[in-house]
Amino acid sequence: MVNASLQWRESVKGYAAFNFAEAQAKCTEALSIYDELLDVLLDYISGLEALPSEKRQIPDEVLTKRLELSSVLIQSISAIETSLLSSSYATLAALLKQETDGLTRLQEYQVGKAKDGKTPNTVNHGTQAQRFFQKSLQPWAHLSQSDVSEYLSWHINDNRLILKRFPVFDEMTFNRICDVRCHNLTVLIVRLEQVFCDSYQMTLNDSMLARLMEPTNLLKRRIEQSF
Repeated sequence: MVNASLQWRESVKGYAAFNFAEAQAKCTEALSIYDELLDVLLDYISGLEALPSEKRQIPDEVLTKRLELSSVLIQSISAIETSLLSSSYATLAALLKQETDGLTRLQEYQVGKAKDGKTPNTVNHGTQAQRFFQKSLQPWAHLSQSDVSEYLSWHINDNRLILKRFPVFDEMTFNRICDVRCHNLTVLIVRLEQVFCDSYQMTLNDSMLARLMEPTNLLKRRIEQSF
């Protein structure tokens, strides 16, 4: 007898692959922006491994906290990608909200406003787009509105309403939430450069900056249409 948990995992993989294929077919611009930004970020992070040992010194206390938080944000990249590409929108909203808090805290460290034990203040230290997105993500991240649960839960099959067991791709939702993720990626790149520059004098090179221009401009246009 096949273990039920194994069957479930195979189903999860199948639905995730199907949803990703749908996104590739219908959300090409959003995914292109996402891929280009992620490529630059991962290339930049990989440069840490090439640092000579004499540069890998323990910085001061505040820089150490910034590096530690940066590490946590980097570790979250794979979980966010999995949720995005598998169309797990409620989970993704919660992860993006957490990421936005982390990015805000990095900025608070930068300007000397971080308060340990206090939720980062996105209103004062986040970007305009982050404030807008943070508010729009609240009902999804907290499942605090019944219409969100309704939207995520039902689908029609042979004129029957059926509760979903697995996430289902939705083009409009994917585009919107992918824009949020892409904006956070641009902020993450900026915040990490601030941290790594202060810690290791490690900046984005000219090639990386050039690669950021087109996806950043496309994303700016898409976000402006959201306001």
